Amino acid sequence: TCPEFSDGTTHIPLPLRVIRFWAANKDGKVSLITVCTNLPEEEFSTEDIMEIYRLRWVIEVNFRILKRTLNLEWLHSRRFELIISEIYAKMTLLNFCSRIENIVRNSDQFKERAKERISKREKRAALKKNDASDKDQEIASGVSTDNSVIPAGDQSDPYKPDFSFIIHTTLLWLANGLTTGRFWGWIVNRIQKVRPGRADPRKAAKASSTKKKAGKKKTTQRKETKK
Repeated sequence: TCPEFSDGTTHIPLPLRVIRFWAANKDGKVSLITVCTNLPEEEFSTEDIMEIYRLRWVIEVNFRILKRTLNLEWLHSRRFELIISEIYAKMTLLNFCSRIENIVRNSDQFKERAKERISKREKRAALKKNDASDKDQEIASGVSTDNSVIPAGDQSDPYKPDFSFIIHTTLLWLANGLTTGRFWGWIVNRIQKVRPGRADPRKAAKASSTKKKAGKKKTTQRKETKK
């Protein structure tokens, strides 16, 4: 037994800072974030803790990719050596696909496709703006400066490669002998919008649709009972 835990409590000093800050997503909805840390205030300001929290969230996203996209939630062996090998193999595959994503993002072919997508969205936004009234034009102007459509003067990247698609296509490439040319053509043309500041979970299904599904299930059960 340890003397510091003899009476059920610890006498080891552990000073903690509790930091609370608001984080807003692209729709303006804010969430209150609470962080506990033992980093000293003299060396790490609140802004530093917020940046560390953001970087830590990226790590959590990678954990989710390992578990869900790369199916690391389920292991294929009971032996310790094989379990460790599978974990390292999935982590190596994740890093390999990250390198592929960086190559795709910096390729001229991907940048041209992103420009085409931006041009199409700007044309649609311009048509909406022309059809809007004077009052609605101020609202419509926000369509062309949305996070998904970055103005020409902004250096932000409005589109990114589809990382989940890259992982699945890489597995096909490695397992089924997919040709390199076909593999590249698939991943470089599959792009998606960047959603900066997305912190909220996806919206749950509407109550009406849930009730409809429940009603269909009951109807099916009744038919089976009659049979």
